[in-house]
Amino acid sequence: MFKKVVLCETGGDNVKYIEDIGKYRDILNNFQYPLELVGGVNQVKPYFDIDLEIETNDDFDEQMQIMDYKQSLQLLFNLKSDENIYYINRTYTKGDKTKYSYHFTIDKIRISYYN
Repeated sequence: MFKKVVLCETGGDNVKYIEDIGKYRDILNNFQYPLELVGGVNQVKPYFDIDLEIETNDDFDEQMQIMDYKQSLQLLFNLKSDENIYYINRTYTKGDKTKYSYHFTIDKIRISYYN
């Protein structure tokens, strides 16, 4: 996997090998819950999925919530900053609530996804 990025859906489906790093973001955006394989057996960058359901009338500061999640991950992994914490998100209506879904990935660290 030298000089390649390998992306797949959580669970290992839809594997894509990327050699042109300029296409990384476009390919990443086509995944629903991506993870990046980083070598070794079942090794990935740490990833976390978080879902919230908020009443439509509730006052919700999404940027503050994202900052809180990033700070928690920063503390968990003892990182000096949150610059290597990336996320994708989606928002949709579910009945009378708004659902916020986040998928966070931490760069420059690897874990095994079978633990």
